[in-house]
Amino acid sequence: MQLLPALLSLASLGALPSEDVPVAISAEVASPCQATPGVVEVQIQIIPRRDLSVDYELRVGIDLLSDAILIEDVPLDPPSSTWERGQIVRLSYQRVLPEERAQNLEEDIVVLAGFRDPETGEVSGPRGLPTGSDGLADIAYIPSTLIAPDGGAARLDAIMARALELKKAGDGAGAWR
Repeated sequence: MQLLPALLSLASLGALPSEDVPVAISAEVASPCQATPGVVEVQIQIIPRRDLSVDYELRVGIDLLSDAILIEDVPLDPPSSTWERGQIVRLSYQRVLPEERAQNLEEDIVVLAGFRDPETGEVSGPRGLPTGSDGLADIAYIPSTLIAPDGGAARLDAIMARALELKKAGDGAGAWR
């Protein structure tokens, strides 16, 4: 019985997670043959699980594991309130990374998505995917080799140079971990 007052107390503080948006979302990354250095490109598919009454914006994040690169709100066309249950909505999302970021990519890129209610500003994640405190869910991973202007050659060279240093220092096993 003591659980109910605790839950009510959390609810009054707004600590309970927001409701998810009843849609399935997936994304495909451009194939290596079609990838353009410095460009993040994904094809997004959204399938509403029920009719939506809110005209959401799609909040998209482009992150590295260690840092955020971009977060933006993208208006949806057609508006989400016009989507039919079960109908596939296809979107193309493409952004050019700042040149200094593209030149020095040492990590793979994560594309995140959530749905922002423009009236409240609240961001909710798509149903069925874990979301962070920002309401965004991971929908795609892009290997840095697809984005880096040199196809990842500099990253590979750095890895190999470090392995050779470790081997010369007598840590042969560590060189290949």
